Amino acid sequence: MAMAAGGPVLSVAMLRLRPRAALMMLFGIFLAGNLLAAVATAYPVMLVARIVTGVASQAFFGVAISLAVQLTRPEVRGRAIAVVMNPSSSPSGHLPHS
Repeated sequence: MAMAAGGPVLSVAMLRLRPRAALMMLFGIFLAGNLLAAVATAYPVMLVARIVTGVASQAFFGVAISLAVQLTRPEVRGRAIAVVMNPSSSPSGHLPHS
């Protein structure tokens, strides 16, 4: 819910910043939310932390996709978007096979 409701709002708020600054700010918000979640001792604190991280991650992907489209040639834009979205489609990144 936080990603769907808050992500677009935060993405629009980031339009005033240069893309690099927006990405760094969103990463900082995401990091702060995860740090809050790590030290949460009560459910309401964890809930707030998860909302913060959800909103920040959705906005981050929105800005990152927009930047990927701006920086690439039309014939490779689909590939650039796939590279940006790859971490969200794999649960834990690339794990080594045994």
